[in-house]
Amino acid sequence: PVAESAVVRRVRRGGDEGSRRPSGPGRHLRQSFLADESLEQVLQSSTFLRASQVRNFLRYICEMELAGRAAALHEYLIAVEAMGLPSSYSTDDDSSVRRRAYALRQKLDSVYANELTEARVRIEVPKGSYVPRFVQVPVSNQAVEARIGG
Repeated sequence: PVAESAVVRRVRRGGDEGSRRPSGPGRHLRQSFLADESLEQVLQSSTFLRASQVRNFLRYICEMELAGRAAALHEYLIAVEAMGLPSSYSTDDDSSVRRRAYALRQKLDSVYANELTEARVRIEVPKGSYVPRFVQVPVSNQAVEARIGG
C-alpha cells in the first residue's frame, strides 16, 4: 500500500480551515473517499508504476484538489513542489510541466482503456488546466445485467 501524504491526512481529519466544500452531511467524506480510492487505483496500476514524475504530478494535483486548494495550482508550483525542479525553474524557458501534463493525460486514457475499465470514478485533467476532475462513471445497463445474472 502507498503511504498517505500529509495533505490527504489533513483532508481526512477535516482539513485546513475553509478547505471543505459546502455539502450535505457525509457527502464530502464519501466523495473524498471515492476520489482517494480512485487515485490509489491509478497510482498502483502498471501504467503508472514506473513513471515516477507523472505519478508525483498526479498525486500532487489530486491532493491539492481534495484539500480545496485547486485554485493555487499553477505550472511553477507543480514544477517545484511535485516534480522537484529547482526554485529557479522558469515557465518561459522550460516546458517540463506541460510535457508531463500531456504524458499524464495520455497515461490516464491508457489506464482506463486497458487496466481500470470498470472504474467507478475516473480522474480527468482537462486540456489547458492542471486541476483534476473526479468523474463518476454511470453504470451501463450491461454491467448491471451481468452483476444480477441477467
